[in-house]
Amino acid sequence: MNTLNLDKLSGGLFSLFGLALLYILIPYQVEMIESDGLTPQTLPVALAWLLVVIGGIHALIANKSDIKIGKEANKVILLSGIFASFIYLSSLFQFIYLSPLLAFLLMKIMREKRHSWLLLGTFCIPFCIWLCVDVLLGRKII
Repeated sequence: MNTLNLDKLSGGLFSLFGLALLYILIPYQVEMIESDGLTPQTLPVALAWLLVVIGGIHALIANKSDIKIGKEANKVILLSGIFASFIYLSSLFQFIYLSPLLAFLLMKIMREKRHSWLLLGTFCIPFCIWLCVDVLLGRKII
């Protein structure tokens, strides 16, 4: 009897995602700048190739999975809904206003109870991301 091996499936999906990044998303969404040093495509292409290679290795050597699909599928659906809502709301409002809420929700879903980590993750990390990308690099987030 053939059963679905979720470990092999996830490895294959990560490899396909890396290929989609390489051939669809990166060429059309990352601007091309001629330079002698690093270009804006260098890091995304390297990370996409890493996804392809590591996903392929995982798909080849993965053993039988012991994952219970029902409980985990609910978490995946919940997180996908949260991320989709965040992306939509970010098109209406700025990242800096919504990111603390997203960070707090994710930390509560992961059952973080330490108040110091909740404060750091809710306020400091989104602020540092916004500061680096929006202020220092001059790029808009979403």
